[in-house]
Amino acid sequence: KRRLMLCSIISLIMVFVMAVPMTVSAATNVAKVGDTEYPTLEEAVGAAKNGDTVTLLTATSINANLAITKNITLNLAGQTLTANANIQAKGQLNITDTNGGNIVLKKDTTDTTQPSRNDGASIISQGTSAKVTLDKGTITVDKSLDSGYAFYALEGGTVVVNGGTVDSLDAALSGNNTTGDMNFEVNGGVLTAQRGSAI
Repeated sequence: KRRLMLCSIISLIMVFVMAVPMTVSAATNVAKVGDTEYPTLEEAVGAAKNGDTVTLLTATSINANLAITKNITLNLAGQTLTANANIQAKGQLNITDTNGGNIVLKKDTTDTTQPSRNDGASIISQGTSAKVTLDKGTITVDKSLDSGYAFYALEGGTVVVNGGTVDSLDAALSGNNTTGDMNFEVNGGVLTAQRGSAI
């Protein structure tokens, strides 16, 4: 009787365990280079070689400055990239999109020089070898910031807008003579600034 009861209990436990659906948690990769997927945009950019395209697979964010030192394309692929830090190109960065992709520039959380201020992150082209080109996609600056410039060129950097939309708080294309020469080329697209001129 005891054996029969023990067998019955074990059988009931097995039935219960098998009835409970098993879930396997898998990390969602956010970007790919070719057919290789990566868990972070930073890793994808780091793995990309000159001429490669980094394609977003899902909405993601960056919380530290994203350094672009090579010649790469970032395809938003209809996804949203929230930038809580600067996208800083010292190489060549081409931004494109397939449908409805967006880069949202929020407060630059890496700027500790004026902690009381709420200044926005930017897409920066830095140095005479640097060039950032917007072909497609939308760049949006958070309007709750104290200041926010979508693109910023310094030390001879170049920004080219061939298409897409730039919806900025302050100037969509900006620089400062104290940080060196800046080069802007606008061949298309829509540039707007909530305060002041777009360029």
